[in-house]
Amino acid sequence: MLSTTCGTIYSLVIKRVIWIPVSVPTASIISGIPVSVPVSVPTAIIISGIPVPRVGVVYWSLCLYSREIRIMECDALSSVIPSYTAGQRLKVEEMLIYKCNNMKEVFASTVENDNVCHSTIFDDGSRATDTSSSIPRLGNVTSHNLSILKEICISNCDNLEYIFTFSTLESLKKLEVIRIKWCKGMKVIVKEEGEQTTSPNKVVDFPRLKVIKLVYLSNLEGFFLGRNEFQWPLLNDVIIKGCHKMMAFTGSKSIARRLKYVEHATFGKLSPEVYNFYSTTASSQTSSPSLDRTTACLAISNDVQPRSLQDINELYVENAYKGEVIIASNELLQLQNLEKIHAKRCEFVEKMFEIALEVTHNEFKNESQIVVKLPKLRELDLEELSSLKYLWVSNQWGQLELPNLTRLCIHNCKSLEYVFTTSMVGSLTQLQELHVTHCFLMREIVKKDDDCEQIVLPCLKSLKLEYLRRLNGFCLWKKDFSLPLLSTLVIKQCPLLSVFTNGFVVAPELKEIESNEGLIDVGEQDINSFIITNKKKGRRTYRRMNDAK
Repeated sequence: MLSTTCGTIYSLVIKRVIWIPVSVPTASIISGIPVSVPVSVPTAIIISGIPVPRVGVVYWSLCLYSREIRIMECDALSSVIPSYTAGQRLKVEEMLIYKCNNMKEVFASTVENDNVCHSTIFDDGSRATDTSSSIPRLGNVTSHNLSILKEICISNCDNLEYIFTFSTLESLKKLEVIRIKWCKGMKVIVKEEGEQTTSPNKVVDFPRLKVIKLVYLSNLEGFFLGRNEFQWPLLNDVIIKGCHKMMAFTGSKSIARRLKYVEHATFGKLSPEVYNFYSTTASSQTSSPSLDRTTACLAISNDVQPRSLQDINELYVENAYKGEVIIASNELLQLQNLEKIHAKRCEFVEKMFEIALEVTHNEFKNESQIVVKLPKLRELDLEELSSLKYLWVSNQWGQLELPNLTRLCIHNCKSLEYVFTTSMVGSLTQLQELHVTHCFLMREIVKKDDDCEQIVLPCLKSLKLEYLRRLNGFCLWKKDFSLPLLSTLVIKQCPLLSVFTNGFVVAPELKEIESNEGLIDVGEQDINSFIITNKKKGRRTYRRMNDAK
């Protein structure tokens, strides 16, 4: 009956549905939720506006007969295509899903119970529920026939953990485009099933797929984590952006003869081998294994040749980047030749470096920390990163060291409260310039996290602290500082600065300090004494100005 009634429908659009009333036959139910739509539209069925209970009722199975499905802002839906349609050939060619926060699956793979709720909403807002009708129960996992599907685009669906099951892949012979973005719960694009369904010897072929875009999927671990080989004969456009937990694109090799590079937001055009893409089976067997685990993002420039992470020595990240982390933990190990980093106006960045190492097995918990180094990094410039909270956070399992960093400049990072912890400073043996300006929440430069007695910055020559309205001190704990080469110290517009450190400060080369009043000879004073004296002068000047008024 449905094929006769609905065969002419080309486009189905569902928009802004919060609750969908029920009073329909069993066949119209998707995951226990029926849909109300106008019945008089022959080529496009649209639900728009809130509420919807007064709209006429039609079968939800219209989804099975529409060539184009667009679902927007529908929190009432837990899936799009119900499990009881398994085996039927769906007519959908294009599918767009946007901001459906309660959606668990796109293509329902299981039937959780035999009874399906029928609910009716009355004028006073109350509901009546009837569970008398039921859908015939299928097996635990269902396989949908998506042989006509050409394009699927999904965004802002935070509860979605995957898109396809492995058994569904066999039918995706016409699929050309996959675009998934801003889905926080997404872990994989293709979910593994039982051993009988996901045979590791089975080769997966996407004969027409040309475009894969995975954008800001913060929990994505990979496209598919099983051991099956993938073949992509027409694939030529891959963008992986802001997927910082991604350890591999697929668990085994992928053959993509036309793919020239993978676009990455932070690192530009990368060699396909970084993500297990190879042009031939032979090249996949001889390629370096050190390049088969990484994470990714979108291209910055179009004029560079494809490269591996190991080839990168300068990194510029500006404006368009919307990730929370610039360099993820699994990228750190490959950036051994990185020398310069400049990040500017990336409003979503919260951490420069992520150290996500975590030991879960008891036998390793007593081992010493794993130390990760960027051995050649010399310059780090951070400008206008409004959400930046940490440069990096070491933990009990992993620690980052920057042994050759010589210059660190931080400007207008208004969420940053400190620069280093005491344990981080120990690796900065080559740091020569430290400039921190216009950071509104900055309270101290070095924050205590261990019990070391003395902190030494053996090469620091220039220290500038300017327009830090909440800065209380360089280090507020009782730590002794040794700054043997410090010759330039600028402290301006830091009205709450009361002490450099609560310990002793040794800076034998420091002869003068630049403050709000200009250059002042230090004389016999140490930095702490100068700050205290200067603060008293400021108070006396303030009182004289008030008295004059």
